[in-house]
Amino acid sequence: NARDRNADVVDAFDHNAPTDFALEPKPVTVADPEWIPQVVGGCQVDSTRGEDAMGFAFRFRIVHTFPNMTERSVITGIGVLSPNGVGKNEFHAAIRASKSGVRRVGHLDLSGCDTQIAGFIDDAKLDPLWADRKAKARLDRATLLSLIASEMAVADSGLDRLSELPLRKGILLGTGCGMVETTETAYHRFYALQKRRMKPTTIPRAMYNAAVCEIGIRHGLRRISNTIVAACSSALVALDLADLYIRSA
Repeated sequence: NARDRNADVVDAFDHNAPTDFALEPKPVTVADPEWIPQVVGGCQVDSTRGEDAMGFAFRFRIVHTFPNMTERSVITGIGVLSPNGVGKNEFHAAIRASKSGVRRVGHLDLSGCDTQIAGFIDDAKLDPLWADRKAKARLDRATLLSLIASEMAVADSGLDRLSELPLRKGILLGTGCGMVETTETAYHRFYALQKRRMKPTTIPRAMYNAAVCEIGIRHGLRRISNTIVAACSSALVALDLADLYIRSA
């Protein structure tokens, strides 16, 4: 039910919507042509179509675009945890030297696998970066890596005590496959060990937005809080949407 001036799409099921809405086929009209390349990659949009739960076809028109799209967006801090470099300086040096992070796996039993190599981050490099042992036990590994990377990015930005700053702050995070460690452990426990009860922490550890929640709590990010899951392009899509949110004020 998008009624205010910031609404970008009128709800197709609101029969009391403004006159711009109609169930009959209508062309999509965009108030600001500059909005098109930023949202649909420069494609010419003439109309849009969908179906509701009952299978009824409908079309709708965009009645408002994001306001104030002249705002600039800048990157102020970077945090990197990668198999070929922990921290932006080490990672940058590895990239310039063409150093790969893929190597033989020694911490897992891969005797039954054809592939014996992988890209991974040694725990020895993580331990100095995160001293909270209770958090390590409570969080999935992917969430922990995300938290450490966020700490690096905030420190690199120079925004001390970010949680206390009176700013509009949010987070968009991209993940290709979520919190795999917890999911794998739960499957192993249920199917291999025949344990019919899951640990109560399984869901909050395994949910795809676990990392976003933890980062948001730690840094006081109380506005936008979304997780993007789009396979290998997840991070790029998250960056693009973050840029869109910032520039639209």
